[in-house]
Amino acid sequence: MLRGIRLITDGVGDHDIDATVPGHGRMQLKSSVVKKVL
Repeated sequence: MLRGIRLITDGVGDHDIDATVPGHGRMQLKSSVVKKVL
């Protein structure tokens, strides 16, 4: 489960989401490949 999810404008390449993955650290993601699950 991701924690501390936030939108960013200064990400590497076209990565525009920043999040923390417990046990792995911070990670930047592309919003084009992220799916919201309820």
